[in-house]
Amino acid sequence: SKSAILKKVEHISVPIYAKMNISIFVAAALVAVAAGQCVDRLRGCATSKARGYCTVDRYVLNYCRKTCGGCTKSAETTCWDKSTACRFYKGTSRCQSAYAKQYCQFSCNLSKGKTCGNVVPGTRPTARPTTRVTRPTPTTPTTAPTPRYTGPSTTPKPVVRQTGCGVSKLGHDKANFIVGGREAEIGRWPWMADLYNSGRHSCGAVVIDANWVLTAAHCVARASPYSLKIRVGWHNQRLRPATGVEHAVRRIVAHKGYGSIRGSGILNDNDIALLQLTKAIDFNNEHVNVVCLPQKGEQFSGECTATGWGLTQGTGDNTRLREVTVPVYDTKTCLKYWPGKVSDRQICMGRVPPAPRQTACRGDSGGPLVCKKEGRWILAGVTSWGTRECIGRPAVYTRVSEYIDWIQQNKK
Repeated sequence: SKSAILKKVEHISVPIYAKMNISIFVAAALVAVAAGQCVDRLRGCATSKARGYCTVDRYVLNYCRKTCGGCTKSAETTCWDKSTACRFYKGTSRCQSAYAKQYCQFSCNLSKGKTCGNVVPGTRPTARPTTRVTRPTPTTPTTAPTPRYTGPSTTPKPVVRQTGCGVSKLGHDKANFIVGGREAEIGRWPWMADLYNSGRHSCGAVVIDANWVLTAAHCVARASPYSLKIRVGWHNQRLRPATGVEHAVRRIVAHKGYGSIRGSGILNDNDIALLQLTKAIDFNNEHVNVVCLPQKGEQFSGECTATGWGLTQGTGDNTRLREVTVPVYDTKTCLKYWPGKVSDRQICMGRVPPAPRQTACRGDSGGPLVCKKEGRWILAGVTSWGTRECIGRPAVYTRVSEYIDWIQQNKK
């Protein structure tokens, strides 16, 4: 019966992405028997609309037709924006780009004979404009436009950054306070990658060039390249966005020195690994970019930001990307919380009691800790380990600036 099919669709359209294809198939059958009816088939449609997903994600539009205002428009005849950045393209030469033609049909009036209109009348995407940087394929390092000098040397050398790295073209330029963090804006952290093992979220990862991502060695210690997938351009793990791309892994290069040093008490030393992709990442996608790698031995202080899909306040795995901005500590301070367990190749981050707890947690492993310098985000650390309860002490990260030579040698 019609009610039985409705019930079935509501039941299967909520689970993880692995079941999404089944949901779409059954939903298509529903259209034939429930023509003329307009219903939501996902829980939380009101929240999704408030966060701007109706204008970004085609799956939210399909399954939240009533809330998203899609009842009077045909998905086949209506053109709509698929990116939060599209409203900044309107009336500019950017509408001639391949990206705009694919993702910004409404704002750029690229209807091609379709009935064109915003998916949700009167609503706007939530992204704010940021300084735009031309992004060539970021595989060959070149000198940054404004050289930066570090170190006490009497003849300082300019810091070299990859052109276009560490720049987010979408979202706010400032993050507030993932445990104790908040949901990230869509597209704000374009180097954030999701590592899947055997079809399930395993760890975070970070894009460092078109063919390589960086993660923690413990995330891939027992894995085969054939069981791994890297997702880029993703935000909500349960919903595949128009900007989301999944890559297969060709090769795993884990640090040979990974492990705990016997007799020293040092935990998870050299917890770093490279993953080579079978196909190069397309950086025409504005939701994907590379992070800037640090210089060899580069130090970080002040507040930095960690991102991930890990546990939040003990409520279970988080399906939407979160961010947390907290202080980083030098090795001496870190050793006060972790006596004898941290080396100079590691860095600590997180607020601890009596301050509100804000740190990384299980599921965030392998993800990036980034610090902003001169308008670019630099990769300071890769999430490694912390307390089982994710409270009381700062999380520990692999200090990436200690592995620059290792990264360059193993990418050859």
